[in-house]
Amino acid sequence: MIARSSLTQWGGQTGVLLQPLYDALRETVLTKGEIHTDETPVQMLAPGEKKTRRAYVWVYSTNPFSGQGLSL
Repeated sequence: MIARSSLTQWGGQTGVLLQPLYDALRETVLTKGEIHTDETPVQMLAPGEKKTRRAYVWVYSTNPFSGQGLSL
């Protein structure tokens, strides 16, 4: 079994390494004339408890025709 501290450290290191990709994608999406958004509720296990709570996942995207005067 892998220790929780190791998994946490790996997750944090991965986030740091992926930050430039996130920044580039964010800039690309924000330059488009049209942005689609989805907010999906999910159940998340509360740390140290045996209960879940509601959390959200937000997704932002564009379409291939953004900025061309067309929309789907």
